[in-house]
Amino acid sequence: MNFSYSELLKNIHILEAGFADVIIVNAQLNVVHPEEGHAPLYGNHPYLYPHRKKIATILQEKETQAWESLETRSAEGMRYLNLKITPLFDQPDTLEGLLIQISDQTANKKSLVDMEKRLDDMEKTTTAKSQFLANMSHELRSPMTSVIGMSHLLLETELDAEQRECAEVIHGSSTGLLNLINDTLDFSKLDAGKVQLESIPFNLYALVSQVCKGFKIQCDQKGTYIILDYFPDCHQQFRGDPGRFRQILNNFTSNAVKFTKEGGIKIEITKLSSDENQETIKITVHDTGMGMSPEVLGRIFKKFVQADDSTTRKFGGTGLGLAISKELAELMGGEVGVDSEPGKGSSFWLKVTLPFEKDENERLKRANIKGKKVLVIDGNPSILAIQSRNLLSSGLQCETSENAHDAIKVLVNASKENKPFDALVTDFTLPDMDGAELGHLIKGDSNISTTHLIMLTSMGKK
Repeated sequence: MNFSYSELLKNIHILEAGFADVIIVNAQLNVVHPEEGHAPLYGNHPYLYPHRKKIATILQEKETQAWESLETRSAEGMRYLNLKITPLFDQPDTLEGLLIQISDQTANKKSLVDMEKRLDDMEKTTTAKSQFLANMSHELRSPMTSVIGMSHLLLETELDAEQRECAEVIHGSSTGLLNLINDTLDFSKLDAGKVQLESIPFNLYALVSQVCKGFKIQCDQKGTYIILDYFPDCHQQFRGDPGRFRQILNNFTSNAVKFTKEGGIKIEITKLSSDENQETIKITVHDTGMGMSPEVLGRIFKKFVQADDSTTRKFGGTGLGLAISKELAELMGGEVGVDSEPGKGSSFWLKVTLPFEKDENERLKRANIKGKKVLVIDGNPSILAIQSRNLLSSGLQCETSENAHDAIKVLVNASKENKPFDALVTDFTLPDMDGAELGHLIKGDSNISTTHLIMLTSMGKK
């Protein structure tokens, strides 16, 4: 709003709104509002005296200027002012006075300083608590490891039924408590910002295979399966923190095993993109479990959250595993997520970019097997599809069968047509017979006895 010097004096009430002080002075810096008598500006308002150079500059340059949170000493102590000074004219280039608008921010500034101090105190308290928690968790972990080790050795000895039951309870309970301590330790380290990632060479395929083997026994006991689907175009040798990768994958797989009663789990590794130095991969743990609602999906990666209120009582756990996985993934520069529908299972995934390990990112040289014919037998359609895809990607001709009897017919017919199979890849455990019996039948038939046999066993079995 623009006023001349004379008009401003008549409409001063409009400008006073929203300011602690509105002062008008003439060109000689004598106050004409609000005081009467044309008293000197700095005499009536001494707190402006330290800023006399700023005011003199405006008198000379005749341009509006504004400042925020200027420190000004007064009889009441330090004050913080927002100051705006506007030159006033009745005729162009003829300065008649100044409009000085002042807003006292002292109370707000003190509140801000007090808040910053409280936040700093809270941060120090939180850090101290996290450090205490980390130290306590470390001290608890050592004796718990001894209890688990000794109970495991005890279970290897001859025990009667009652003794074995007691030893198993000790072993199971101590293992569960150690997992709780580990989660608490990781949580406290992350909360205190003290997690440091390694950068060492590791083989991702070997790491994921070991995780699968570690859960195989649990799946066998539940009557479910666990399979690995590592796409052929993915590299295997990378540089990163294999321990933290294993931790994230263990968390995902543990949940999948826990909540899957029928069907099974598939760990899938795919390539999203790559260049000459690095590759972006996606690790997905699919399960055929109960699935989750959209409401649960929105909070599943938050700390201390379970799928439902009964989960902790029924399955155990702290609700920290997925939250820890999320923070670890973000430290790696990656991200985690989940896709799920109630009754249709869940797919937890990790996306991350990893550098290739130097001098080890070249593929091993393979024998020239392109065009060879291979027959694959497996009773699990998912495994059959994975094996078939991997063989086809190597340039082989591939056919599949879900049982041994059909496979023998395929082999015999191919031999009669003078198009025999070069090799047979079969699981040892088939729906209609075992691999040893199948081998005897093939070697006993002169029409197909020259077929090379490759016998596979499930993880955890020999």
